[in-house]
Amino acid sequence: MGEKLTEKTDSGALSVAKAVLLPMADLDQDWQRLGMREPNALADAVLRAKRAGKWSASYAEAMLNNRDAFDRIPPKINPLGAQTGRASHSDPATPGWEVRRCMVAEPGHVYFSVD
Repeated sequence: MGEKLTEKTDSGALSVAKAVLLPMADLDQDWQRLGMREPNALADAVLRAKRAGKWSASYAEAMLNNRDAFDRIPPKINPLGAQTGRASHSDPATPGWEVRRCMVAEPGHVYFSVD
């Protein structure tokens, strides 16, 4: 597709790391279009497939494996987890709305996320 891979991994293979593919896909670190070039469709597809695989293992499978007897995903909150003295939330840590939207509240309850 006209791209030249030049970065190498530690083992000497050509790198297809996120840092290499994002510019080819014309994306910044927040996955927003840069408008600097024509996006390479293959680089974009590889990035999204790698992210989906990571999210599947890191978030979806972890949530399913940590369900309680009622199929609920209990949060784990560390009340003194942050250096500022505020609570930190550790599990299930989710990267964005794409994963969080798979969780729904029981009838009569609400689910919310705050930062």
